[in-house]
Amino acid sequence: MNLEAGEADVTTRGNNGWRATVATWKDASIEFEMVWNAGDADFAAIRDAFLNRGAMEFAVMEGDITAAGS
Repeated sequence: MNLEAGEADVTTRGNNGWRATVATWKDASIEFEMVWNAGDADFAAIRDAFLNRGAMEFAVMEGDITAAGS
C-alpha cells in the first residue's frame, strides 16, 4: 500500500527565514501482481475493466476475511 500527501508552501515573514509547508491532498494506492493468463476469468475481468475504464471493487485485507466488517 502506498500512502502520499501533497505539499503546499505556507511560508510567511513570521517564520523568521524558515520555509513552512503543510500537507494537502492525500493519495493512496494498492499494488498487486497477477499472472498474465487471458483464459482466466478473473484476469480477463480486471484487464477489461482497465481497458474500458470500468470500475471494480476489491476487499484488501490483512489476513483472512472471517467476519463482516473485519
